[in-house]
Amino acid sequence: MQKKIVQNTLITGATGGLGQALVRAYAPQSELLLVHGRDTAQLNKLCLEFKKEFPHCKFIPLSADFCRLDSAKDLVEQLQNININCEKLILNVGYSESRSFAEISPEASRDLLFANLNSQIELASRLLPQLEKIIVISSSGAYQPGPYTALYYAAKSALSSWAAAICEEGDLEVLLVCPGALKTNFALKAGRQIAPLALSPTRVAADILRADLRARKYLAPGLFNKLAISLTKLMPASINAKIVGKIQKTQTK
Repeated sequence: MQKKIVQNTLITGATGGLGQALVRAYAPQSELLLVHGRDTAQLNKLCLEFKKEFPHCKFIPLSADFCRLDSAKDLVEQLQNININCEKLILNVGYSESRSFAEISPEASRDLLFANLNSQIELASRLLPQLEKIIVISSSGAYQPGPYTALYYAAKSALSSWAAAICEEGDLEVLLVCPGALKTNFALKAGRQIAPLALSPTRVAADILRADLRARKYLAPGLFNKLAISLTKLMPASINAKIVGKIQKTQTK
């Protein structure tokens, strides 16, 4: 029998893709889930749908735009207002843009870095006194330069480095997850085609739950993804950059 999730769990970026799959993976094992999204109307609608699917679980919507400077502070204040602690934090917010760095405005660059890195680390820092565990959803892109998606890869690289470091510090449990391409709207919104070997978000969410329950510290879902990460680590950054750049150009719509 699979053990239950006893912590109050906050899943960020939960209104689509992997985030929505994570809610559905964790709900059968949970009594309460804190569900974050940027679009308040969409978030409230989804929480009603989740409640119909999993009537035993309580779903609490929390809205914040991680591109904003004060998003982490706002989210923590929402938790304080309803007097609920967050004991497990799943950092899943993320988006990318498939364009050269020269084509991205300074404002868009700032927003992308805040959403993928700054706001996530600040949220973890503000919640730290009540946290028991952090699950960090990074990317296989963290291990290489990413031409035509440079800021996203750089942010994920920094996020992975931070997660590995605080895991070693040992003040709380950390699970670092580095998925590859997924069959979600993530790539389409970034301006790319979905990769041929992309994995189902439902499968990856199940893998994450299993790794969480087994107290693992690292997960790279999928055999191809594991092999790709291993090969990336063996090659010079300049070669990785050429390969990624070619792939990005091929997949850009």
